Amino acid sequence: MKIGKIEKSYTGNQVKLTSRVETSEGTTELWYAVDREYEPYTVHENLDAFLLGLFIHAMKLGEDIHLDAPVSEKLFYNMKNSLIKLYSLMSPSFHEISLYPDELNGSGLQPAEKNVVTGYSGGIDSFSLLADHLFNNDIPAHYKVTHFIYNNVGAHGIHASDFFHERFNHLRSFADEFGVPFVKVDSNLYDILDSSFLLSFMPRNVASVLILQKLFSKYLFASSYNYDNLFIKQVTKDGYRFRDAYIQPVTHSLFGTENMECILTGSQYSRVEKTIQVAGLEPSYRYLYVCTDTDSGKAENCSVCFKCARTMLTLDILGVLHLYDKVFDIERYKQIKQPYIESILYKRDLFAREILLLAQDHNFRIPASTRLLGSKLIHPSLQRFRKNTPPALRRNIKKMIGLNRIR
Repeated sequence: MKIGKIEKSYTGNQVKLTSRVETSEGTTELWYAVDREYEPYTVHENLDAFLLGLFIHAMKLGEDIHLDAPVSEKLFYNMKNSLIKLYSLMSPSFHEISLYPDELNGSGLQPAEKNVVTGYSGGIDSFSLLADHLFNNDIPAHYKVTHFIYNNVGAHGIHASDFFHERFNHLRSFADEFGVPFVKVDSNLYDILDSSFLLSFMPRNVASVLILQKLFSKYLFASSYNYDNLFIKQVTKDGYRFRDAYIQPVTHSLFGTENMECILTGSQYSRVEKTIQVAGLEPSYRYLYVCTDTDSGKAENCSVCFKCARTMLTLDILGVLHLYDKVFDIERYKQIKQPYIESILYKRDLFAREILLLAQDHNFRIPASTRLLGSKLIHPSLQRFRKNTPPALRRNIKKMIGLNRIR
């Protein structure tokens, strides 16, 4: 892989930074774009954002990376000595590669500002971070959030180019209310990378922030998992692999440069503890946004996807779900509540186990019939029944055998 020098261009109100990328698959261009007001803070001297955004793609192709412009000495060192090895452990499809930079820049870029930025998505992780770093008066001054950022790097589904802007416009009302500048970074990185988003969402997001490392001295990244989950393995058809989120505490600081420090925060909490923390923030009653649905084209909680269900059940157990009636459709949730409880009884993944323990601690009643339908013996057959049987026939069968009393 060869990554070319950065070229700057302008489209409407945006400034775009583009690099020509050559691989065995052909030649393409990777670009990042921000509003023109942030042009003085864009980094065209170093290829940091392009190297970090593309190194996993190079590992997937098994190609060494040749850079036609300088790169941060710190990022190069960490990638060469740690990141490439760590990501090669995540999946057999990631091969160890070498880096050949044109020049190393160890002196930094003399950033004009010392701001603290965090990605804002409106979810539990985001609000937990803000509880500690925006609404907390005891946080040291140089760790208090000054800016939000939102990146288009692969989390917006097949209609990413449209839904990214829809989500940004939905989220900015919270930023506007609390007077926090909200920076939007558009990119075509998701068009180039063919690796799983779950295996690469950290470097994708940090890469976008590195475009503006003259503006930000610290990037606070909201952790998805806590320290108890560090390096937990998943079994796949390819053997063992690590999920990107599981190794966050090890990798995140390695993405930084001489100008911008990357700090992971939130790993000290479980997801349930974060939800309890967020439930104490009144703004979350109006702005919490956890939904994974990208098909509807609407930036709102669907109340039935797995993240909505997980969050609403946790709030339900805590007795505060009614406070969130402005952002969730509680009646829709009630329709899928029991099937969702069955599913977590069956799967019992990390988050499911936390929720079930919370239910036990709060004497939250789970009927014996629901436990039966969520058992290893019954649940797989039940799922096939639901998938292959028309709804009307399902209702009649449940009525005949008395299962209609469960739903």
